[in-house]
Amino acid sequence: MPKGNEAKAATLLSDDFSDNSLDASKWIKQDTSGGDNIQESGEKINLIGGGSWGTTALVSQTNFTRAENLTFSAVVNHSSPNVMFGFKDGDAAYNYTNMVYGLYFYEEDGRNKVLIFENGVNTGEVGSGWSLDTDYKIAIVLKTTGAKYYIQGGVYGIFGSDSWTLLYESSNSSESNLKVGFTSRSTANPTMSMDDVLVSSIPPTIHLLITIQNVMLAKPTPTSISLMVKTNIYTNVVVDYGPDNSYGNTVTSSSAANHEILISDLNPSLLYHYKITASRNDDAQNMVSTNDSTFKTQLQSGSDFTFGIINDMQGCDFSDTISKIENRSPDIILAVGDNIDGQTAGTVNSFKTLWSSTVFDYMQDITNHIPLFVVLGNHDGGPSSYYDNGMLAYEQELGMPASESGGERYYSFDYGDAHFVVLNGTRADSNGGTIDNAQLNWLQDDLQSTDKKYKFVFDHFLVYGVDEGTDMTDIWRLSNYNELHDILKNNGVLAFFNGHRHVYNRYVKDGVFYISNPTAATGSCILNGRFGNDSYANNGGDLGTIDNARGDFAGFTEVSVSPSQANVVIYKNDGTLIDSFDLTPEEFGLNIPQNNVHIQNSTPAFFWNPSFDSGSGLAKYQLYIDGVLNQDNISVDSTSAISSHYLSCGGHSWYVRAVNNNGDFIDSSAFGFIIDCGGLSLPPAKPTLSDLAITFLDNGTLSFDNLPDTVTQIAISAIPDFGNASWEDISKKEELLQRYAGADKLYIKFRTNQGAVSDVITCEGDKIGTIGEGTDTSDTIDNNNQGSSTQALNDGDLVKTINSPDVYIIKYKNNKQYKRLILAPYIFNLYGHLKWDNIKTISQSQLDQFITSNLIKEAFDSIIYQLFSDGDAGKRKPLGTSTTYDPDSVYEINKPEQDSYEAMN
Repeated sequence: MPKGNEAKAATLLSDDFSDNSLDASKWIKQDTSGGDNIQESGEKINLIGGGSWGTTALVSQTNFTRAENLTFSAVVNHSSPNVMFGFKDGDAAYNYTNMVYGLYFYEEDGRNKVLIFENGVNTGEVGSGWSLDTDYKIAIVLKTTGAKYYIQGGVYGIFGSDSWTLLYESSNSSESNLKVGFTSRSTANPTMSMDDVLVSSIPPTIHLLITIQNVMLAKPTPTSISLMVKTNIYTNVVVDYGPDNSYGNTVTSSSAANHEILISDLNPSLLYHYKITASRNDDAQNMVSTNDSTFKTQLQSGSDFTFGIINDMQGCDFSDTISKIENRSPDIILAVGDNIDGQTAGTVNSFKTLWSSTVFDYMQDITNHIPLFVVLGNHDGGPSSYYDNGMLAYEQELGMPASESGGERYYSFDYGDAHFVVLNGTRADSNGGTIDNAQLNWLQDDLQSTDKKYKFVFDHFLVYGVDEGTDMTDIWRLSNYNELHDILKNNGVLAFFNGHRHVYNRYVKDGVFYISNPTAATGSCILNGRFGNDSYANNGGDLGTIDNARGDFAGFTEVSVSPSQANVVIYKNDGTLIDSFDLTPEEFGLNIPQNNVHIQNSTPAFFWNPSFDSGSGLAKYQLYIDGVLNQDNISVDSTSAISSHYLSCGGHSWYVRAVNNNGDFIDSSAFGFIIDCGGLSLPPAKPTLSDLAITFLDNGTLSFDNLPDTVTQIAISAIPDFGNASWEDISKKEELLQRYAGADKLYIKFRTNQGAVSDVITCEGDKIGTIGEGTDTSDTIDNNNQGSSTQALNDGDLVKTINSPDVYIIKYKNNKQYKRLILAPYIFNLYGHLKWDNIKTISQSQLDQFITSNLIKEAFDSIIYQLFSDGDAGKRKPLGTSTTYDPDSVYEINKPEQDSYEAMN
């Protein structure tokens, strides 16, 4: 700093307001409020706000001619926001529109911001976090064109020192005739003060205080990650990193304010620690370091992870939302457009300032350990005339992945078992959005090239779930939404996420979930009935579509992904749960048979725990045995099934698939089981007689050749019901045939050593035939009971007649007796006490004494069903509440049997 006469010569205006009387030779008071609202007291000049801009103002008498390094500095303090200091034009009027270079201390939605006004236009936020009733020293240093804005005090460095924080540097305006001063806009009449005003041709000694304005993790891969480090001035950056906070590895970046630093040669799915140090070559003492922080490399297939979604902040306060997201610790975050209010920007620097002050200032404590992926919205590109500037600022401020055809404006990446695609529907020439042909072609190829289980697509604009038929439909929706939808549904995309509409909505179409995310921000600029915030009704949509959008809250979306399931939850910014639903059926487990057990049943019953799907709804279960579909279309109300066929002895595996109405599915884990044939209770296989040769002999008997070795007994009768016949050892066949040699027609059947009975063979003259082929698989004849006499029967006995394969189970109740038809052989395998060898053959007349019942109920269920035969299967229909029935006739069965019958309405 110059000394002596040089310093005096450099001073063009100086006032410490120490004489308690405003010096009229230096200052002009503008006070149209009707009172004395500008007073010099307490060695300060105090201004009481008086309404609109320009009602109260203090400006210099002197007009200063622009020169490089011409500096206005002052100490300012205020008890309320909405006060502006700086250079104005030479006009007599004083309003913010006359401000050429102004620092504006402003409060909006609970945030204290510092804005820049140049040539009367708000060029954006450059700082935040200032406090009321706190001294700040400001300095505005002119350049040949433009100015530099500095500040001390509070969060901006040590007040009264030579260390300053550079808020902003512009190259806007070269107006030469300037005054200095301050004004306010307030209806609460607070007091603002200004002290130690100095206008000098030489700037103060400035040591720029290095600040690390933002750290953002980007582009995680299995072996690398990028760090976006932004400092307020050009710095050198050193990053120390390692598996713990002793680090051990270093990477550097030099001479930049925006550093993109690649850290490579890492291990997949691993947590690393890191610390950043920024410094300057010309000021070795000016150095700043961050605290220890962490990052994770990309989680690979088979990992559980979550991702959060925010959107439509537009420069508003979203601190509550981001705080709730941080507490939930997602693995990555996606910001789905309108991240800044680019409509207020024009230059590249003003766009960059908005990213810093309205996005990163809120997220600096979360993006340093959670990677951020950004989708472009219409506000991010700003007005159409400045679209290219908005895109350039986006590419410089953020380090997104890049596609070959779209660069960072649209791209894709993998994480865990998911593939993410970020589209860019924004355009410079329209309020609406579209996905151009080059991007559509890229999208088609990109989706087809991935083998990830889940595919998620993001864009700011909507596809479905808009309020159809309104004047604004085309503004909300992509113009070629039908074409995009075809690509999504044909390539297995599970969900499409968008912003833009400022509401939450869920719309399902052709297996794709279309999810509009709520705005993350609060305040009058987004909520409270603002544009696009209505809770409109959905038109159409498949199962899973909600009736109405929700437009009355700010919040965020969280998606949880595991190798087998994806779930979506919507939260308000206060943490209240709004909606929760499954993109895929919920994970579930198997029950019986448990893993690696031995069972003695060749058509076993399988039980599992239920799955659910709160999105499109669960459609069915499928049973897979040995990797092959065994049972399809199992009711979602059932959690059991029986093998559709007999399984061989030895080892098998099984699992169950739950399928939702979108066709998405989840598989249970697979269990193994072993069928132990040593103790197996199977319906015995009847002897095969296809190779049997029967010859008529001259003595009127028959000769049997090629009789199966398993046949041990024979029964012969002259009448169809085998009256008076008995089972005899096969060695007595000639003796038996001789006994019936005079009969006109013989009936013959064979029994194996396991008790299985063959079809009946008929012999008449020289003709051989069979009857009942394929039906008599479980018939038995007891040596001492030929089925012609009445037998003693007990409750629960199995009975049949000699001429029918039908087997009944009988019961006695209150002096009544009932019989129930066992519809199929597999029923035996569902009960341990039912044995084929225990079937009793009785006469038809004895069977007829039992009342036939077709009423059943499961032991732990109150519903009574009427059972209908359908071949070897059955159907069950709930008994009507008005139906009269005998409660004693109801048979109690187990759940596997009940579930084996098809349900009827």
